[in-house]
Amino acid sequence: MSLFMSTRDQNYFQEKLQSEMERRGVSALLLTQPESVFYATGYMGCMNYRFRRCGNCVAVVPAHGPVELIISQFEHGGALEQTRGSVKIRTFPVWIYVEDFDDGAETRKETQPDPLKTFKLAVDALKELGVCGKVGVERSDIPYDKYRYLVEAVGEDNLVECASLLTACKMIKNQWEIDICRYSAEVAQKVMEGVMKYTQEGMSECDLVGKFTSLAYEITGGHELCKVNNVHTVGPNYWATYIPREYKLKKGDIVRLDGGVQVYGYLSDLARTYAVGEEVADDKKAIFDALLAGYDRGMAMAGPGVKLSELFNEVLAVIRGRGYDTYIRGHFGHTTGSGLTEDYPFIAPDSTETMKPGMVFCLETPFYGSIHHSYNIEDEFLVTENGIELFTHTNRSLLVSQMGL
Repeated sequence: MSLFMSTRDQNYFQEKLQSEMERRGVSALLLTQPESVFYATGYMGCMNYRFRRCGNCVAVVPAHGPVELIISQFEHGGALEQTRGSVKIRTFPVWIYVEDFDDGAETRKETQPDPLKTFKLAVDALKELGVCGKVGVERSDIPYDKYRYLVEAVGEDNLVECASLLTACKMIKNQWEIDICRYSAEVAQKVMEGVMKYTQEGMSECDLVGKFTSLAYEITGGHELCKVNNVHTVGPNYWATYIPREYKLKKGDIVRLDGGVQVYGYLSDLARTYAVGEEVADDKKAIFDALLAGYDRGMAMAGPGVKLSELFNEVLAVIRGRGYDTYIRGHFGHTTGSGLTEDYPFIAPDSTETMKPGMVFCLETPFYGSIHHSYNIEDEFLVTENGIELFTHTNRSLLVSQMGL
């Protein structure tokens, strides 16, 4: 497998952001969410992703010229390695001694760095760049004290929310992003198929989560794999849980595998539903068949120019037409990429968007319950100029023995 980051084109992402900034009259962006910093710089910071503390690092995107990354000295080597000299890097010392930054004049280190340090350096960068117009920030991500500092330094009237700007940039993906999304989805499908074959009566959700995670690392070798997402449900437990349950699977129970992997932050989101053992009740099969029919209708309809609201209505009508008159969903899928979870736009009744070439979607038809158990049929696909390219292919039966795995 070729390493994706070795072929990432920083100019593409920088120019895409700057083009949208020019269209909206934004002079600079101060990005703080891990996914946004990565999108703008190509740097996936351990501290930023792991602790998600706003200000661990900041990306400064000017209207013209190279992007600047502000990080601690402790992360400098990793940032150089990942960005390959394609962005400017500004560092600051922390409590950690790093031989590479040995300074004989330094006689004392702070117990913890100034929590405003990255924001102060970001403001310094704005001044050096001569920025005097609108500055886009991720307002919902910034704590009160840090936002107040920016208000005093830049002026409240100059601070604008940039969430919609980032969304506009991320919706249409280039070939590099598409290749990562495809690979991430293919890995998730292989993992799920492995777990389905592995499942036996008497196992617990803990067993399935362990297998799911180990298979992800086995299949990828761990290369560029950042996270494994386990969001499954087993038997009558229709709710997602952070702690795997000890419920012992019984013959005929329904298992819903949901989640995937993140390859350099690009999230795959698939779901597979299957029964434990070689028998399944007719009422459970009927639910699966109804959801599969809705899924099939959605996939047959998907393509460039299709209104997301119309696709939603068609899928819902098919499932309800199978006798589930009270079945209702807020959406039947979403785009996916380098976001934290599900991305805009959604396949929803009030969506005004249409499918466009370069969008990567997940189409899903879930059903949750303690009586009949929980189900989800979900696959990823790329919208092309002439139709769609399915990245993954769902199972057509609840019985693992009939899946041809």
